[in-house]
Amino acid sequence: MWRSVLSRCNTPVAAMLIVAVAYALFIGARLTTRGRDPSRFVRAGDYFCDPARAPRNLTIDEGSTGYDGQFYYRLALNPFTSRKTEFGVSLDKPSYRHQRILYPLLVWVLSAGQPLAVPAVMIAVNFLALCALGWLGGFYAAKSGHHPVWGAVFAFYPGFLITLSYDLAEIVAAACLLSAFVLLERGRGAGAAVALALAVLARETTVVAAGAMFLAWGIHRLWRRRPDGEHSPLPLYVPLAAFAAFGVWRIILRGIWGEFPAPSQNADNFGVPVLSFIDAFRNSTQLAMAEMMLMLLFAGAVAYALPRSRAPLYQKLAWLFYGGLALLLSSNIWGRDAPMLRANTEFVLLGFALLMQTATILWRYIVMNTAIAWTYLALHILRNR
Repeated sequence: MWRSVLSRCNTPVAAMLIVAVAYALFIGARLTTRGRDPSRFVRAGDYFCDPARAPRNLTIDEGSTGYDGQFYYRLALNPFTSRKTEFGVSLDKPSYRHQRILYPLLVWVLSAGQPLAVPAVMIAVNFLALCALGWLGGFYAAKSGHHPVWGAVFAFYPGFLITLSYDLAEIVAAACLLSAFVLLERGRGAGAAVALALAVLARETTVVAAGAMFLAWGIHRLWRRRPDGEHSPLPLYVPLAAFAAFGVWRIILRGIWGEFPAPSQNADNFGVPVLSFIDAFRNSTQLAMAEMMLMLLFAGAVAYALPRSRAPLYQKLAWLFYGGLALLLSSNIWGRDAPMLRANTEFVLLGFALLMQTATILWRYIVMNTAIAWTYLALHILRNR
């Protein structure tokens, strides 16, 4: 029976529909718990938002600093801003916030520049990006020799529940990054270059993947040259396009704000490798501790599968690079579930890609564990946040 059902759903659209239904239910439940007010996803606080000057449909929490979604909201009202305070909302670190422009720019376009439409459109853009992740994941799974529905796992990273609930940018960045991977697998270098450049404009940390591509290109060129003169199918212009987008946008931001974006929101986001993880594990909440354990098990599974994976070299290098960055995170990040899950987005996305291209069934257990973790965190958010 199940084989018959799966054979009829042998299309990436099936993975997309699974993602769409699951997240539509979550959004509906989340809106119900938040008084059917889409602006509650923004989590605006009166420390940065002036209730007397902000758009009238924005709910602002009293005595609160809010969360990062309020800055994406502000940029979605005017992505071309050069003012620290506008629409009654102030940017805490303008150049840093402005560098992640793609998500608010998409919201601004789809809302037609109408402030009252922005809160709902912010949710809609992330929902559509999740559906795109499911669809792209279906393509990736099929290309890897698996049923397309397994590709839905890319959209079920539990951290995306945080991103969706607080109007953040990780989902859009992940969709662009996975688009680049799929397009490269299909031999469409130009499209991959555009997708990777967009990923960098959505979340600057995706430039690490571009660095891995550049290094992989060099390794293929130096040590894996074929007798007929062919090189790696990875075109050099793909990472160069991402580097160009990264550099040009930073120069523009320097002209707007008088400074380049800082490499991190806070100086205390980085700590002593390994020791910060141990310190956070000893002092974190039960939820964060459980998530750290799952992250550790996930890293071990990917490390075991790494030599056996058929994934291209650039994906293996990128995962190792992101793993190195994860080791540098401070206990301030590891000890809190939202920052931890957000910071490890690319690390997990690359891990899924590597596991999916192995001959073992290990990745299927990872998929099932991911589904359980996603369900638990979804219920936790609905009940407690």
